Amino acid sequence: MPVSKELPYQWYDTPNVHHCTLFDFESLCEKLGLRILERVVLRNGSRSACCPKLLGSLAIYRVSA
Repeated sequence: MPVSKELPYQWYDTPNVHHCTLFDFESLCEKLGLRILERVVLRNGSRSACCPKLLGSLAIYRVSA
């Protein structure tokens, strides 16, 4: 999520709801030293096989320290 004058926080450090992209979350995991073991991207409650980064609306991750 872009940081701007109007939205001066990183997505994970906002005082509001934490919306983020898959890239944002995966970058945070890397920064924190977490390994992503599995990722499932959903669209309308079903797995999004085609273009998950573009069409997905929810992602479920399994991570390990």
